[in-house]
Amino acid sequence: MSGKRPEVRTPDILGGKGEDAIEIDLTTLEEGEDYLTIDLTEGIYVNSAGNLQVTLKNMDETESITFESLQEGMIYPFRVKQVWGDNTTAGIIGVY
Repeated sequence: MSGKRPEVRTPDILGGKGEDAIEIDLTTLEEGEDYLTIDLTEGIYVNSAGNLQVTLKNMDETESITFESLQEGMIYPFRVKQVWGDNTTAGIIGVY
């Protein structure tokens, strides 16, 4: 398994409070890379509905959990340290 850190882009969300967020773009993963390693989030904002595969704060880095059918426009209180490309279909933004 392999991963990398995302390019930092400040999204325009949450009524202009995007300075406390980072866009998580899984399309930047290259062949052989399975996940993005991010700074630990306070939450995840879903900007397009779908599934989210992540490694949470207290999980081993080789473990993950998939949350299904997340709704658009919601902030979920997930303390995330890795976002996996395999089962993630939601558009997501990390909130700090």
